[in-house]
Amino acid sequence: METLKWNTEMDGRLRAFVTSGKSYGQIAKEFGTTRSAIAGRCNRIGLKASSQPLPPKPDMPLEYGHVPPVQDPPPAGVTFRQLRDSHCRFPINNGKPEYFFCGEQQLPGESYCEFHYFVTHEVAANA
Repeated sequence: METLKWNTEMDGRLRAFVTSGKSYGQIAKEFGTTRSAIAGRCNRIGLKASSQPLPPKPDMPLEYGHVPPVQDPPPAGVTFRQLRDSHCRFPINNGKPEYFFCGEQQLPGESYCEFHYFVTHEVAANA
């Protein structure tokens, strides 16, 4: 992308977009530039986009502080090439040069299955 040479007319349009509630990404598309370029320009001229709350994470099937029953870890078995979007991404090295990944079904909105989620996250009930 080409570097924009800002002028007062463009600054006026930028101010209008920001005050109308558009995101930096949406404004960047209007100007044909990057989101970072818009954020930088807004910072230099003292504009701040309205902060909009992030959408909530999908509901977790487990309550925070719930510890799953003691169980054996899922068997390792997927290679990097076999890894799919829904697979648990917990890396497992069985003493071999190639790493494997858990491969069990991920919890919604997380990178790990239930077992590895609790292995890797501090749980309030255990604190």
